[in-house]
Amino acid sequence: MKLIARSLDDTQLIAKEIASFIIQNQKFLVFYLEGNLGTGKTTLVRKILQNLGWNLPVKSPTFSILEEYNVGNLEIYHADLYRLNNPNDFEMLGFEPNFSKRGVLFIEWPQILRGFDKVTEVSISIQIQNKDRIFEFASEDKEFLSSINRINI
Repeated sequence: MKLIARSLDDTQLIAKEIASFIIQNQKFLVFYLEGNLGTGKTTLVRKILQNLGWNLPVKSPTFSILEEYNVGNLEIYHADLYRLNNPNDFEMLGFEPNFSKRGVLFIEWPQILRGFDKVTEVSISIQIQNKDRIFEFASEDKEFLSSINRINI
């Protein structure tokens, strides 16, 4: 499923719908964010967090590799694996989420770390075409795809 965002307001609408899905969902969710440098992966996460009620700055995890946010009773992790070479590098950070609880993991540059058990997985690819952002969504979760289908941009 594809959406074309012609402005930051359009990206905000996408983020709002994803945040709404997160709020309604009671499972652990993993979002794989793919796209070249500067396509808007961190901007999308920032907008989602704002829609979830996070009012503080959202730092890019490019150098820290992993940032953690707590919004209400929701644990949210934002990882950037660009500088890692294999999954063991990520495990060395001591990241141990409880996948049986409600939570969210956003992974930028997920090529080295995919396929978690017992979680809902969503792939979001962002490409730049002219000045537009092309968002492509893939998931086996029909509720997620249905929520994205409701976005009217």
